[in-house]
Amino acid sequence: MQGMRMLGSYVEHLANCKNMSLSDLSSVLGCSEADAYAFIKGRVFASFPQITALADKLGVTIEQLLSGDETSYNANVVHCINGDFQD
Repeated sequence: MQGMRMLGSYVEHLANCKNMSLSDLSSVLGCSEADAYAFIKGRVFASFPQITALADKLGVTIEQLLSGDETSYNANVVHCINGDFQD
């Protein structure tokens, strides 16, 4: 699950850097905007052809895309866990 969320978060980060909208991502993925949103939130899998198309459009290798970016993931997904929780 974390891997899917990290991938989705990284795709969202790269898309934002390229000023791509959710509509743009859905076009690249060949799916609805709802499915593209579910992908970037780590709720659905992408096929290999979709991953290939994303990597090409986002200007990264497939390996880079699948590796994700832990810093971006931590900033955007895990930001609520900041060590302030107490028993």
